[in-house]
Amino acid sequence: QRLAEKLELLQSRLNEMEKEVSDSRVAIEEQRRRASHDHLTGLPNRDAYQKKLEEELARRHRYGSPLALVVCDVDHFKSINDTYGHLAGDKVLQLIARSLRKNLRDVDFIARYGGEEFVILMPETNAEGALLAAEKLRQTVEKSPFNFRKERVPITLSFGISEFHSLESPDTVFERADKALYKAKHEGRNRSCMA
Repeated sequence: QRLAEKLELLQSRLNEMEKEVSDSRVAIEEQRRRASHDHLTGLPNRDAYQKKLEEELARRHRYGSPLALVVCDVDHFKSINDTYGHLAGDKVLQLIARSLRKNLRDVDFIARYGGEEFVILMPETNAEGALLAAEKLRQTVEKSPFNFRKERVPITLSFGISEFHSLESPDTVFERADKALYKAKHEGRNRSCMA
């Protein structure tokens, strides 16, 4: 009888410990997710982008397949914040994040790079293919209805596209995509330019 009671007590303690371990795992996973994701958009953040970039570059080096980089930026974002307030700006970023995520392939990786800027890695895609994809994304966002307090708020994006070439540093490729983005802005916004 006493042995059965001890066994029952030990089993009860074991169950409690298993639950604590399970709860700890969930908490650790949540902390890991918070550290690698942007809290506003739910997209991976800049740190997660850097990690994914290393993985994709290693794969590109191993298999020689193309890899494109797309940088995009919300047009006139400061004006949206100034006119409608920061709450509207936050809603715009959330809408864009959902739209981009929904209209990209599963293998593509999108991250919020900072402010109103997003980066996309497109494995198995050359610059021309990325330009076509960016144009589809641009048109989708442009057509997305966004109303804030019953007022239509026009949203557009500009895109800069670049492709990784052998022996180039990631900074060089990013700089090229960034220059293409500024060219798109300079040429009137709401467009895609390839470096």
